[in-house]
Amino acid sequence: MRKMISHTDVPIKKALSAVTSPSILTLILLPIIIGLFYIHSFGVNVPFLDQWNEFPAFLMKYENSDLSIFDLFSQQNESRPFFPRIFMFSMSLITSYNVKSLMYLSYGFYCISFFILFSMYKKDHGVTKLSLLKFVPIAWFFFNLFQMSNFLFGIRTEQSLHILAFISAVYLIDSSKKFDSKFLASIGFAFVSLFSFAAGTITWIVCLVQVVLSNSDEKIKKTVVWITCTAVSFSVYLFGYAKPSHHPSLLYSLYNLEDGVSTFLNSVGSTIIRDPVLSPIVGLLIITILVFIFIVNRKNLQLEKNSKWFSLVLFSLFASLEVSVARAGFGSSVALSQRYLLLTYWSIIGLYFISLNFVNIYCRNFQIVPDRFSAKDIIEKTKILNYLLLGSVLCLLFIGVSYHFVTGIETGSVLNEQFEQNKYYLETFDLQPDKNLERLYPDATAVREKATLLRKYNLSVFSQEKYDLEALKKKDKEPQYSVDSINGQQVNLIKDKTVNIAITSVVSPMESLKRYIE
Repeated sequence: MRKMISHTDVPIKKALSAVTSPSILTLILLPIIIGLFYIHSFGVNVPFLDQWNEFPAFLMKYENSDLSIFDLFSQQNESRPFFPRIFMFSMSLITSYNVKSLMYLSYGFYCISFFILFSMYKKDHGVTKLSLLKFVPIAWFFFNLFQMSNFLFGIRTEQSLHILAFISAVYLIDSSKKFDSKFLASIGFAFVSLFSFAAGTITWIVCLVQVVLSNSDEKIKKTVVWITCTAVSFSVYLFGYAKPSHHPSLLYSLYNLEDGVSTFLNSVGSTIIRDPVLSPIVGLLIITILVFIFIVNRKNLQLEKNSKWFSLVLFSLFASLEVSVARAGFGSSVALSQRYLLLTYWSIIGLYFISLNFVNIYCRNFQIVPDRFSAKDIIEKTKILNYLLLGSVLCLLFIGVSYHFVTGIETGSVLNEQFEQNKYYLETFDLQPDKNLERLYPDATAVREKATLLRKYNLSVFSQEKYDLEALKKKDKEPQYSVDSINGQQVNLIKDKTVNIAITSVVSPMESLKRYIE
């Protein structure tokens, strides 16, 4: 026998009647548009840091017919970004290595991940005004502006493709009820995740836990196959692997436990706020909320619904652990770096959806509760606690969105100014001292060599359109032209004087600077 619990919520129903579905959908989609505008406004077409090791190097081999699959498979730091390299190299060839196109590519992968996340949420809650309204905080957190600053680096294609592959694997495992094509596809996405970014190792481990927790047929067969594929993938990944010499020892955290723990908590807390003092506190709070969710609902964890959300939380915590093991030697504050936010922000998202599922037991819709638990006892002992836990997670989400909005604007402005300066240095690299070129990449000699290649093939900053003097509009068949600006500065002509400016040639910024020096 099963008991039914009903809960009516008239005030919420009345409030929702005043809100239209299109307005809620607008609130969900608006952050996507804002993110696109953010990238368009602050993005600059100039290679930076690791990008100098990618396309220019591959282009040299490509032009010499020497580019092989092993080059795409080669190690970059701890990663083997085989699949991102295929996308990035193809896009670079199509767009004359316009780095902004790589930003949009990365953002496209990220947006697809968002829609997959929504599909997973829809499976639990359906599509109603109330369910859409509950998803709004996640939309704004997912596309918070500080997260968007990650896409101002074209190299983030690696992380965004890795994230897409991870969330796809989680979605397919959750959808697979037997040993079917969905399960096999999830293995394929886990493979893509591993060979996109180093954190792909976590994908295999977390998804294994999800397979074990899932309620599906042939679970043992699935588990054995997953473990076998994990072993094979890791063997391929580690073949010829060499630890980057400039990175700290992986045992640093073990011998410096305080630094390791501090780095871990900083990483977890940076999801909400990036501060050396506050981040560890927030990180500890997030872990505490997770523990309390387990304790409060230990008799009814709803694994059929929550296993996928536990996967997100587990992935985030493992990513923070990976940061603490591999990067603690650089100092605990390294965990606050924006590039890690793409990996660690899943924890608060997973906690929110888990809390929602537990709270939904007490929503106005009828919910079935196993007979061995008294419905009255569940309401009395867990209802208030689950609402408090959900409220805590919501508060963290709102704080995170607000904080990251401000820091996102600041970071975008700073990066835009820095990259515009770098763009000028690259355009005039022949005249720049090494210290300026080292702002693009630590090895100035490598920058000069590869910049020469980019200029030779009219790529990146050298792909801009050339001026066509014959196409300039003449006035009265005289060599007079309309001039709005000279060298980027607005031209203010005195109205009571006749000024004729004859343009005899147009030179590049580099040639202009050469003439000025001479």
